[in-house]
Amino acid sequence: MKVAVFGATGRTGQAITRLLVDRGHTVRISYRDDAKLAKLFPEEVRAKLDARKGRIQDAQFVAEFVKDQDVVVSALGGISWFGTSTLTY
Repeated sequence: MKVAVFGATGRTGQAITRLLVDRGHTVRISYRDDAKLAKLFPEEVRAKLDARKGRIQDAQFVAEFVKDQDVVVSALGGISWFGTSTLTY
């Protein structure tokens, strides 16, 4: 199955992404920061990912990102426990 994951570098997104890869799915992830991606996912995991750098606020990026995917998963952050948005606009 082809699965697109938004928020793959967050805590929940990492777990979802690794589970999908371990189960043999084709996984496309969105990310914003090259260094964070490299830190969170070892090379052997990154080699199995279709990692695309972009922002969810970019409608064209989102449209292209979800194109031809069977499932889209959103593991995006929202409001923190302290009431501050964790999303950067």
